[in-house]
Amino acid sequence: MRKIAQIALAAAFAAPGLMLAQSMQTQSVELVANLSGANENPAVDTTVAADVSILMDFSGSFDDDGYGDILDYYGNNDTDADAPEALGDVKKVTVHMQADISGLAGETFTGGHIHKGARGANGPVVINLDVTEMTPTTASTTVTTTVELTGEMDIATAFAVVANPQDYYVNLHTTDNPGGVVRAQLQLSGDSRTESLERKITRLESRLIMMESTLANVDKNVANIGRRVGLNTSSNQVVGSAN
Repeated sequence: MRKIAQIALAAAFAAPGLMLAQSMQTQSVELVANLSGANENPAVDTTVAADVSILMDFSGSFDDDGYGDILDYYGNNDTDADAPEALGDVKKVTVHMQADISGLAGETFTGGHIHKGARGANGPVVINLDVTEMTPTTASTTVTTTVELTGEMDIATAFAVVANPQDYYVNLHTTDNPGGVVRAQLQLSGDSRTESLERKITRLESRLIMMESTLANVDKNVANIGRRVGLNTSSNQVVGSAN
């Protein structure tokens, strides 16, 4: 009986409809930060402040690796046969930044970067947000940029940032403060946390449905095989046997 069940189970899992299909998709993770001069090292006495949103769009396919959420995917090497790359099937990360800046009176905004570093420590630039030099005509302004990351090292960096945003900070620069006028550590937005949880729940629900379908197929296959060999699957006895 055990051998029959094993054969049926293998047949059920081999059914094409039960395999996780590869699909191209884009998943987004939003990081936010509230920047101030007090966070600079050393601190900067300034009226400048900024609210920054960084949206990272990861484009590729994740389902064939069993990861329904990009935040789960980081740190898990791709093992599928079609893509031997260490980072799997993610081919591009598009980084969108929006910075709502206030208090810039008379200062020229010269750049913005994501740095690796803890709070109160200075660290290297890991992602250039590609901000061009500009002098706002008003004290408050909004700056938006878009950067595409396609190299393996750049994509790996994007994964690392969304996996542990608290280990990275955004730094904005001006002509008066070329080393940085305001900065803050990154964190996941509330929306990204909620969306991540919703994707995990959806993923679990899908797996439960697949398991139910698989078990139903197993029961059917066991019954069919049992009938062929003359086995009464409800009593574990061979039909016609005295025992």
